[in-house]
Amino acid sequence: LYSRDTLLRIRIVKQAEGARLVAQAKETNTVADMNRKSFGSEVDRNIPNPGIQHTNRLALVIGNEDYSRDGSTFTNVDYALNDALIFQQYAIRCMGIPAENCLILKNGTRNDMITKLDELSERAKRRQGAEIILYYAGHGQPDRANDGAPYLMPVDGDAGNTKTLVQLAEVYGQLAESGAARVTVFLDACFS
Repeated sequence: LYSRDTLLRIRIVKQAEGARLVAQAKETNTVADMNRKSFGSEVDRNIPNPGIQHTNRLALVIGNEDYSRDGSTFTNVDYALNDALIFQQYAIRCMGIPAENCLILKNGTRNDMITKLDELSERAKRRQGAEIILYYAGHGQPDRANDGAPYLMPVDGDAGNTKTLVQLAEVYGQLAESGAARVTVFLDACFS
């Protein structure tokens, strides 16, 4: 039942004291054999495709899930990578972004994130009326020493050293300076 929606209706005709209801199922796969994607939501499947292309739209989709490097105090962000991959499909199918205009970054280091943001900005500068879409799923981090200024957490970032993080205000500034006609940012990150 994990990979499909099933509705089971049971009509109980009579309540009997001490009676119990027993449901039986046949195991088809062990948990170890199941693909995590099989636990997806309904919105992860049957993504609409109106067939419209917007060649002036650009996207950068970042999914930072694996923070398990040595010395890290951060837990992994379960399903951040899956969410990013699904968003990428929505960007291509629903938003009409050509696949070659939809950059994806999986488990980005600080250098990776800065490089991809630079690439996105440069592409926008070369397109008249460019529209930018940025999606980020991963950890966020406030700078407690600087009025809680928000940062995005690369997978190699150190929460105690903001020089290893990506400041959200700088990201916004860079996207604004790209000359894009429209910038839309989706953040799936906690800044607590």
